[in-house]
Amino acid sequence: MPERNTVKVRYLPDGGFLEGREAGWENTLLRVDLPGPKDGFSRGVLVEIECGSMLYLGEVQQCSESGVTARVEQSLDRHKLASIQNTWG
Repeated sequence: MPERNTVKVRYLPDGGFLEGREAGWENTLLRVDLPGPKDGFSRGVLVEIECGSMLYLGEVQQCSESGVTARVEQSLDRHKLASIQNTWG
């Protein structure tokens, strides 16, 4: 079984980060397992998801006891961004 990536998720604009596990992708939908309470997360809420060097921005499509599913609208590889910044800096 492949290892699942650790992620940090927060609702925008000012939610605190919750740590969870990447549970899988289906097209642009990212499922994240989040233990504990998910106050502030509900369908339609905008979220930021950090996973390794990647930063994802999207909208919660589903929220359950086990986690959230978000439709990812934007993604940014921060390592690639840093390389570009170093070139132009």
